Amino acid sequence: MIAVRVPAADRQQNSQVQELGFRLIDTNLQFLRPAGQFELESRRSRFSEPDDADGVESIASTELRENRFFRDPEIDTDQAKRLKGAWARNFFSGRRGDWMVVAQVQDQLAGFLQLLKGKSGVLVIDQIAVDTLFQRQGLARDMIAYAEKHCAAESGIQVGTQLGNTASIRLYESLGFRYVSADYIYHLHLGEEK
Repeated sequence: MIAVRVPAADRQQNSQVQELGFRLIDTNLQFLRPAGQFELESRRSRFSEPDDADGVESIASTELRENRFFRDPEIDTDQAKRLKGAWARNFFSGRRGDWMVVAQVQDQLAGFLQLLKGKSGVLVIDQIAVDTLFQRQGLARDMIAYAEKHCAAESGIQVGTQLGNTASIRLYESLGFRYVSADYIYHLHLGEEK
């Protein structure tokens, strides 16, 4: 599979990728918020440790269902779960991400936040998920606030989410993120008939 991201406003490039046989899979919305707006210090968030790898992978594979892999009819659900789990686990082998923050409730891993260094001092949220048992307890907010305080977020924090993921959009807007742009995500599965 080949994936391509094209700015939604670029009609010519969108037309070209479709002519090449790429199929529109998702619309990704980008949000940005200025740095320094959180005054929260959470005792439930911390940087990840190597022993968190299995728990992070498990949360990623079960909770990250609103994404292009699950929307692509050519990718079955089990494969999509494995892809998201591996994506998160890649942090622990140094292949994806610059920081990982985890949320812990008592002794149980409850969520994770995978982060990248962006351009011009912007901190990029790569993935964020909270275990179903701990959702709606403010853990996503806690992890984002922890990251802002302890990671390189001098110019702000950027995040992308899917147009259909209304819960994430509401969360980000409630935390002061503002919409900045949209991209279309296309997939091409090699060997498919066009």
